[in-house]
Amino acid sequence: MKRRTLLATAGAGIGITASSGCAQLSRVVPGCDSMHSTTIGLEPASLSDEQVSHLFPLVFTELRKAHQQIIEEASDERYKACPPIPDSVQSFTDLARKRIDRQQREYGGEPENRPDYLRTAYLKRENSYSELQIAIEDVVVS
Repeated sequence: MKRRTLLATAGAGIGITASSGCAQLSRVVPGCDSMHSTTIGLEPASLSDEQVSHLFPLVFTELRKAHQQIIEEASDERYKACPPIPDSVQSFTDLARKRIDRQQREYGGEPENRPDYLRTAYLKRENSYSELQIAIEDVVVS
């Protein structure tokens, strides 16, 4: 009987360890699939001056340190956060959504007539622009 209790307790401890490991911010997180994670990536953007005039990019030097750290990790390799999603990741994705909303609102017109590039959040770092590729669970934000 004691052996069963010990095994059950050990099994529960292993489950806790595995699930709490998923809560860590990491590039490769075992057991954390895209249905339960937030991912952030960066891709260089090729934009015309006309397109840039309609953007409200996140400016790297104006971001909080926690947001800059997310960008640094996403620059090297896709950044992935597993539940529970840290506040810094949540606030970063909220900020990106607000920029997309502002770009579309300022551009005006009917949503179906707006250019596709306005549906993406951008990062401006020095004199270059990057597209922010953000997915929360299975929903593409940007």
